[in-house]
This record gives sequence, C-alpha cells and structure tokens, in this order.
Amino acid sequence: MKIIEGQVVKGLGVGKKLGFPTMNILYNGDLSGVFAGKVFVGEKPKIVTVQGHEGHACKCGGGCLCSSEQNKNGFLSAIHIGKRLTLNVEDPILEAYIIEGFEKFEEKDISGRKIKVEIFEKIRDTKKFENLDELKKQIAKDVKDVGYFFKKNT
Repeated sequence: MKIIEGQVVKGLGVGKKLGFPTMNILYNGDLSGVFAGKVFVGEKPKIVTVQGHEGHACKCGGGCLCSSEQNKNGFLSAIHIGKRLTLNVEDPILEAYIIEGFEKFEEKDISGRKIKVEIFEKIRDTKKFENLDELKKQIAKDVKDVGYFFKKNT
C-alpha cells in the first residue's frame, strides 16, 4: 500500500460533468494509472470570522465528517493518478472519486481540505480515449472493478 497526502485543489470539472465528481490533489510522483483505494478527509482549514471566532464550513453542523465513523474507516474510492490524456493535459494530478459518501460534502467545502489517500491495487493503466463518452463508460467500469476489488478483499 502507498499513502499520498495533499490539499484538495479545484479541478477542471470534467469528472463532475460526467457524473463522477472528484477530490483532486497535485501529484508529481512515480505512480500512474487507475487504482482501488481509500480516502480519508481532513478538516477544512480554520476560518477566522469578523467577530474573531474560529470556525470551519461543515455540512454536518456539529461533529465534522472528518471525525465520522465512515471517515475513520476511509471512503472507498476509484483513483486516477497521472496525466489526463483524453483532455490533452500533461500536468499530473491525483483524482479520487469517492464511490459512496461524496454527496455528504458540499462542493464549496471541498477545496482546501487535507486528504490522505491509501492506494491498494492498480486496476489499469492510464490511456487516451476517443471522446468523453468513451471515458465516461470506462470510468463506470473502473468503479465497478474497484467495488469488486474491495468485495473480494474484505
């Protein structure tokens, strides 16, 4: 298993348009491909309000998702690491699609969070697709393959 940590950055929004919103972190390591993994989400950086009180935006109100039971075990994820060949983007990135639980995060609350990503198994190599429809079909297959991996290994 390999662990990668980083701060969530705003992506291009293509995954979201295809129905697979992701948490993205900058990555310049040696891994490339699609992987089965888990994501652990940290708290959003503290915000000092006008009144001087500290707080952080969190959809759950009191106890943050960061300390939820689901987050303690990690969110099962399909993870792409590397260049976005279909989009002709050379800068490598780590894109994590949380299979169950992503809807608990508000979009505006994702950017800036620290995440820890545990990489378990490579599903396939990165490849260039003819169009976004082909990419969407492959992502759906990748998500099924990741689910199968965790079902088989738990």
